[in-house]
Formats: sequence, structure tokens, C-alpha cells
Amino acid sequence: MPPKPIQHIHQVLREAEESPDYVQHSLADANITAAVRTETRRMAEIGWSAHFALVLLPFVAREVRAWRHRRRQPPRLTHAGGRTVLMMPGATVLETLREHGIAHASVCGGRARCTTCRIQVTKGMETLPLPEGLEAKALARIAATPGLRTRIRSITSPSTPRNGARPRVGRR
Repeated sequence: MPPKPIQHIHQVLREAEESPDYVQHSLADANITAAVRTETRRMAEIGWSAHFALVLLPFVAREVRAWRHRRRQPPRLTHAGGRTVLMMPGATVLETLREHGIAHASVCGGRARCTTCRIQVTKGMETLPLPEGLEAKALARIAATPGLRTRIRSITSPSTPRNGARPRVGRR
């Protein structure tokens, strides 16, 4: 035997099938006034509006953040081909290059294991942490020159890719 609410639903469906005017009679018996209908519609509109606002909020916030970042003249990564791209806060050099469709070798994904994603830091070296762990070992293994870095997934300040191309990095 189905639970009581389901029994009631089945009863309502049976009565609606038997009498085409069932819905009209039920609404008339419910004493729903025009004011109640208006208030119900208003609450539904507020609910839908709030829903759409909350769905759109992350997208709007992302665009506002990007606009504010561009307005403050963020660090620029300039590739040897002359292409200059903005670096978003928290984005790594590798992410920035990939986001803008600039090819850059990184066999290990920028984790400082293979040294294919070398970059030459031309400005802002003093703001970067010293290489440590795997990156320090990899740099020692290849006898890296000053400013050369390999772990470009962790570098979030202006840097220069060094896999054949030598772009300049700096602020305008």
C-alpha cells in the first residue's frame, strides 16, 4: 500500500480525469482572491530574479575582477614574436602562456622535473622566492645562469619564457 501523500495524489488525478471542471471547482473552493494571486506572482518573480542573479553573479564578478586588474596596469608578458599578454593575479607564467595560445614546451607540466620550460626572469627577480627543492636541483644540474628558472607553474610575477624565444617582460 503506497504512503498517504501518494494516495492523495492518485485521488486528485482520478477526480481530475473524471471531471474536466475539477481544477476550476478546486480553485473556487480555495477562496483565492485576486490580491492573493498578485502577491503569489510577485513572490515568484522575486524568486526567479534572485535565482538568475545568483547564477550570473560569478560571471559578472569574474569580469569585474578582470576589468579592475587591467585598469591597474598589471604585469605584462611580452613574447619574442611581439605579442604582449596580461598576467592575472595568481596566474602562473605557464598558465598565462597557455591561456593566450602561446606554445611553450613543458613536458612535466611545469613541475621542475625535466627543465624544458625554462624562463629567463628579466624584471622582478627580487620579488620571487629563491629556487628550492626540485627546482634548485634541476637548475644546479643544468648549470643555470642567474635569473633562469624552471618551475614556471609556481612563478606568478613577470618572467620570460626561454624555449628558443626570448620575450621581454615588464610594465608599461
